[in-house]
Amino acid sequence: MLLLAVYLVIVRTLSRELVREPPVESLSHSRLVRSSWRVLALVVYALGINVSIAFASSAQTLWLASPPYSAPPLAVSVAGVLFNLSLIAGTAAYAVLSAWLGHVYALVLFAPTILVHFALGPTPCFLPDVSQSLPTAYALHVLVGLSVAPVVSTPVHMMYILTHVVQLRREECAAPTASVCAATPLLGLLLGPLVSGPLIDSFGLRYVYTGSAFVALASMALMLVAMWPYRSVMRMGEAIEAKPATHAHGDEKQKAHKDALVF
Repeated sequence: MLLLAVYLVIVRTLSRELVREPPVESLSHSRLVRSSWRVLALVVYALGINVSIAFASSAQTLWLASPPYSAPPLAVSVAGVLFNLSLIAGTAAYAVLSAWLGHVYALVLFAPTILVHFALGPTPCFLPDVSQSLPTAYALHVLVGLSVAPVVSTPVHMMYILTHVVQLRREECAAPTASVCAATPLLGLLLGPLVSGPLIDSFGLRYVYTGSAFVALASMALMLVAMWPYRSVMRMGEAIEAKPATHAHGDEKQKAHKDALVF
């Protein structure tokens, strides 16, 4: 009964809001992605980072429970806890740096940490001398958590591109942007284990960890290339809120679309 009462209150509140304000037609998801190559680059970045995260999480037990670690289940779970705590701390640090330096320069500061992904796994291909000890594995999970923290800024970057480069209204692109950014991590969490299992069987754990590192590195590079022209924008969130809710027409909209195709 309590859940039903809460549901009725939510429905009544939404119905009153809909009556009060005329509905705004939202962009389709396909038009949103096709509006600018930079939007597509942001989607690919978020998907690539989340695929890398999902793979690392799914392969964590296989890696740490094997020799020379031979870690018990509790010790393996500690690595996951450390990763999530560092991800939270990295998100907070990114928020502080982006307010101080701007989103793009904060992203540049985090970018080198993506190289830590190449140290994951048993006897990494490019860093075979990395210590194969449990404390080292814990430290690597902390650094990897920090390296992927900027992925939380994807919605802000996407909204800035849509409202200031493509010249769309906030109202028509807010809902599809939110749904795309919410679905991308879920898709990444699905694809990570789905793809990694057959690859591990075919090539081995160390090579698939290396492939996952390349995916993360390419995703970060694509993000930097897409957002570098807007490095001088200090506060993208405030710029989005300050953008007039009007359509661009004629030559202005054509110019905006041309700008979206230029680095």
